[in-house]
Amino acid sequence: LDSAFGGQVYRPRASSKLIIVVKDVDLIKTDEYGTCSTVSLLQFILKYGGFHSNGFVRVERILFAFTINGTFVPGRHLLCKRFTSLLHITAMDCPTGDDLLRICLDLLKKLSITLPLSDFRALDQCKLATVMKETFE
Repeated sequence: LDSAFGGQVYRPRASSKLIIVVKDVDLIKTDEYGTCSTVSLLQFILKYGGFHSNGFVRVERILFAFTINGTFVPGRHLLCKRFTSLLHITAMDCPTGDDLLRICLDLLKKLSITLPLSDFRALDQCKLATVMKETFE
């Protein structure tokens, strides 16, 4: 929290941006009217760039990422359209085992280029990628 011209500001100090990941935002329980104070606060921050707390507090250089389950199951709640209309929505399935192996191999190849690992051969990369994939599954 910093003091700035025009009031107080929440912004990251040590970096240019901060990413806040809110997992399973659709698990937050709604009240009898179908609203949720947490989602309402997030909606207000996204729409107006801050919130009220003894005056208006701005939020700068903070990005929010939300995860939800794409299917409706008991215990999950539909998010209000006013909130979701403010979001850029990307839907993706969980990667298959082969996809996960390709992702791990690609990351390891890029890592072997950046770090001076002369003994990190392709065979070792394949073995490590397979272990990473099995650990994830």
